[in-house]
Amino acid sequence: MQEELITRPIPDWLMADKLTFNLENILENSLYYPCSGFDGAPMKYFAGNVHSFVYIDYGVSKDGFEAEMSKGLLGYHLKHHEDISENQLAPNGMKIMVYPDQEEMKSLEFHRSFMKEPFAQWAVYERDTDLSESHGPSRISLLFICGDGALTYQTLYLQNGIVPTIMAVIQPGHGFGGNYTNFYSNDKLFYKSVIYRDEADFYPEYFVTNIIYHDWLRHKNLVKRINGYRKLFLWSLDKDIQDAKTHKQA
Repeated sequence: MQEELITRPIPDWLMADKLTFNLENILENSLYYPCSGFDGAPMKYFAGNVHSFVYIDYGVSKDGFEAEMSKGLLGYHLKHHEDISENQLAPNGMKIMVYPDQEEMKSLEFHRSFMKEPFAQWAVYERDTDLSESHGPSRISLLFICGDGALTYQTLYLQNGIVPTIMAVIQPGHGFGGNYTNFYSNDKLFYKSVIYRDEADFYPEYFVTNIIYHDWLRHKNLVKRINGYRKLFLWSLDKDIQDAKTHKQA
């Protein structure tokens, strides 16, 4: 948890005795992490600032994810998990709002061999009983989707008019890393998807990277460097955009 960010109480839906998947609950005040692999750093550093994590990676198989999921998180055990259907993720169908450009389409054909069979699973982890609140929140929600990071963002967030609180782009690996597009570039598919609704209310409050130089034009305010087992940089919305949001909310 980062002291510079708002600390949120655990939502009632996540602490319920009977856990029920609800997409809107999952997306509100979430952290979105495309090209995630099995990287636990965002949970380690931001659990408590958000309680719902949405991980996307088309290079992870269902068997691979389930093997990792069963190991649990450090200090947590698996409380609940279930398969999530395409209809639960997109009850009104998938609508592409921003398309890959010609260069991305050409690269996409080359990178199809990296893509695994699509699936989605929801897991809830509960803190071990011998650990205190200082270790982390009581429960953490993880929605993992084997899918394209940009198009999945459009389906989940744009179609539902919701924006994640934190966006994490950490070593997305374009080119030979297995990604057909550059998630750090402001003229490529992912960034254009994020700013599709070009209004202050639809920009993530925070942006997390593992590089100090990036092209995200609306997140140039460096809040802090996080020095742990993985060095990260936490950025916030530029002041003029944040002031516009504050003025609108007043």
